[in-house]
Amino acid sequence: MNSIIYYNEILSLLTMLSYQINREGRLNLHDINIYTEYFYRDFLNTLYSLNLVNANDLTYNEPGIDLADASSKIMVQVSSTATKEKIQSSLEKADKAKYQGFHFYFLSISKPTEKLKEKSYSCPDEFMFNSKNDIYDIDDILRKVLSADVEVQKELSHLSKDQLEPIAPDRRQPSALAAIVESLAKDPTLGPEDLDSNAFDISDKVNYNQLATIHDDIRDAAIYSSILDKIYRTCENAGKAPRIKIQSILKSEYLKNKTNLASVRLYYHMVEYVVSKVCNSNNLSPNLFQEDIEWGAKVIVADAFQSCKIFEHPKN
Repeated sequence: MNSIIYYNEILSLLTMLSYQINREGRLNLHDINIYTEYFYRDFLNTLYSLNLVNANDLTYNEPGIDLADASSKIMVQVSSTATKEKIQSSLEKADKAKYQGFHFYFLSISKPTEKLKEKSYSCPDEFMFNSKNDIYDIDDILRKVLSADVEVQKELSHLSKDQLEPIAPDRRQPSALAAIVESLAKDPTLGPEDLDSNAFDISDKVNYNQLATIHDDIRDAAIYSSILDKIYRTCENAGKAPRIKIQSILKSEYLKNKTNLASVRLYYHMVEYVVSKVCNSNNLSPNLFQEDIEWGAKVIVADAFQSCKIFEHPKN
C-alpha cells in the first residue's frame, strides 16, 4: 500500500508542477524553469542513481544542455519547450569537445513527447542519441517511478514534497476554496457586466501597476489558480456561473477604490475585501478556519489579477 501512496503523491506533485510551468509560460514568466532544473537534477539522481550537476553552475549559460554527469557520460536538456527544433538546436549547440562520447537525453517538463520520438534528428558524431529511447516526458518518468523499489519511491515522495511545497496544496484547501466560492457566489453585490479579457505580459502588468514589491505574493497565490479554475468549471458544468459573479464583485470594488489607494495597498485591500465578504456571509461554512479564508481570498484575487479582471492593462 505504501508504494501506491508514494506514487500518487509524486504523480500529483509532478502534474501540478507541469501545469504551473505551462501556465507561467503562457504569461511569459519563466523563472520557474530555472528552479525546475535543480528539482529534476535531484529527482533524476535519486531515480536513476546518477550524479548529475547543473551545467550552468560550472559554465555560465552552458549551450545546449542543463544537466551533466561526467562519470556516467550523460547530458540532459531540461525544457518546457517540446519541439523538434528545440531538440535539434540542443544537439547542435552542445559543446562537442567538452561532451565528446556523452549520451544526450531530452526531458520535456510540461508537454508530451510521443510525436517527437517518431521524428528524425541529426546527431553530431561526438554524441550518442536515439530519439525513440532518449526523449522523455513526465509520463515516462512516472512509469519509471511506478516500477522503482518502494524505498526509492519513498525518497522521491519526500524530495518532491520538500521541494514543491509552495506548489502542492494542503489536502483541506480545495474543499475550503470551494466553500469560499460558494459563499461569494451567493453574495447579493452586483458588479459591472462587461469584464476585460485582454492579453498581457504578467510582468509588464505587475510593473505597470507598481506592484513589483509584492510580485512573489501574487505568484505564490496564483500557483493555486488551477484548483480555483477546476472549481469554477465544475460549477459551470452544473449551470452556475460563480466565476463571472465573483470577478464582477472584485471589479466593482476595484473601480470604487482605485483612485483612493496606492497600488500595493489597493491589492491587499482587495484581499481584505474578499475575507470580509466571506466572514460576514450568512451561508459561511462552519468548517472554515480563518487561515483557510485568508488563503482562499489571496488565491481568488491573484487569479482575477492574472485573468485581467482587476488592475490596469499595460499600454502598448
